[in-house]
Amino acid sequence: MARDKVAEEIIRRDSERRSSRATWEVLWQSIARYCLPNEASFMEQVNPGQDRMRWVLDSTAPRALEMFGSFLHTLLNSPTSQWIKFGIEGTNELAWSPQVRAYLEALDRKVMALLSAPMADIYSQLHQTYLNLGAFGTAVMYMDTVNRQLRIRTYHLDDCTIEEGEDETIDSLSRQRTQSKRAALQRFDAEKLGRAFANLNDEKLSTKDRYVHAVFPATDPIVEQLPKSRTARGSAYYSAWVLDGEEKKVLEYGSYNTFPYMVPRWYKARGEIYGRSPAMTAMPDIRMVNRMSDTILRGAEKIVDPPLVVPDGAIVSPVRLYPGGLTFVEGGAEIKSLIPPGTSRIETGNQLLIARQQAIKEAFFTPLFVTPDSPVKTATQVMQEVDERNRALSPMLVRMQSELFSRIAMRALDILAAAGQLPLPPAELQEAGALKLEYVSPLIASQKQLEGLALARTFEQMSFWAQVDKGFFDWIDTDKVAQRIPLANGVDATFIKSETVVKSVRKARAEQEAMAAQAAVAPDAMKGAAAMMTAGAQVTKANAG
Repeated sequence: MARDKVAEEIIRRDSERRSSRATWEVLWQSIARYCLPNEASFMEQVNPGQDRMRWVLDSTAPRALEMFGSFLHTLLNSPTSQWIKFGIEGTNELAWSPQVRAYLEALDRKVMALLSAPMADIYSQLHQTYLNLGAFGTAVMYMDTVNRQLRIRTYHLDDCTIEEGEDETIDSLSRQRTQSKRAALQRFDAEKLGRAFANLNDEKLSTKDRYVHAVFPATDPIVEQLPKSRTARGSAYYSAWVLDGEEKKVLEYGSYNTFPYMVPRWYKARGEIYGRSPAMTAMPDIRMVNRMSDTILRGAEKIVDPPLVVPDGAIVSPVRLYPGGLTFVEGGAEIKSLIPPGTSRIETGNQLLIARQQAIKEAFFTPLFVTPDSPVKTATQVMQEVDERNRALSPMLVRMQSELFSRIAMRALDILAAAGQLPLPPAELQEAGALKLEYVSPLIASQKQLEGLALARTFEQMSFWAQVDKGFFDWIDTDKVAQRIPLANGVDATFIKSETVVKSVRKARAEQEAMAAQAAVAPDAMKGAAAMMTAGAQVTKANAG
């Protein structure tokens, strides 16, 4: 039997990456136990239907993580609004021609329609992605077409191993999948699977095998071992499905112009490939609240059902602790509680517990998302709170834009181009810059509104000095301010007139004003001319007399 060198190399790489991240898996398992129990399968086998909350005594961390994922999803990718928008590099959207505007609007609609299709299921997958980011700091999302329909899936981090390229972006990934022989026969060519999959009875059809999907860049040395018919396509990335069994063999090759996996990371530490997360920051408090909850519960149980002090030999009948129970004793013997009332300070433990729970919520940014109960606030106070939230999330948001949103948009464009569904660009765009990606979301909008608020504050402060010096506003370009304020408040550029239209309107207004001025001057001029003519006639008459 001939050896498949490509399959063996892919399996070797996957095994090497898994062995090098053993410490990560220990950390991920600990986090998953307390924050995301449904994903706690990194280092232990979880049977279907098994209780996965058995490690959790305090639910603050799971609930804070749920709120983190939900609020982040709503702020960045609301299903009710457009959150991806295209523009042109190096140009101002107010200067776009009607043809360019129509092309970009058509492009926006095409991409959003593709991503929002029911089969794509992007919004539930994005929610799981944000949960994984909050818990593990790294998430894996896959975009590809199945039967000409887009399918998006978020995969468990335990199934995937990653590798960075020279620019510290993820350009190589392998994903394992365990499935039955029945499912494999539905997915792959029976001839490729080999004789081991032929003539299987029902019992053997249910047995499972391990498969690995590997994606690597065209610059990877393994590409030289691929069949020439595959590399002749000149793609940026290549892939292979490998059967990892007794016989290691490639079942299917593939190629991509864009990397099909999105691997966002919350933030990175020096020298590490996998990301760090809010849950990692909160883990000391998460462990502590679970220990404190156990201690407080045991203390409360002793108060409710305290241990008893009974004189030796004084009990005639068993001690009955249920309500209404009668216990018989001899002589003057008394049954006393070992813990007198008031000696156990449960409230102290509760106060400490609440403080640690609040620290966990702060680690997941919950106070920034939820408006606390307080008196009515001014607009300035609300904007200040929004500014604080934006400052806290901005560093991670920039990484999300580069590692998640931009890759989703570029992958969607690649899929539409392959299907021949992209609108034709106007001729003037052939000399313009490349497409640029913009992000439309409540969080981005609030950041833009801060610019509008700054302009309002500036004009408010300058108006006082303008009363002293009428030329005080000469330093401000009012045309640029008029363009910027609507955009800062979220007004679509289609509602704003272009520079050409504004110039024509101003020219027409100037002409009308000039004509009006001439019309206002004309009667006085006619009166003056008539007076001059009358005076001249009188002089002529006097001279004649």
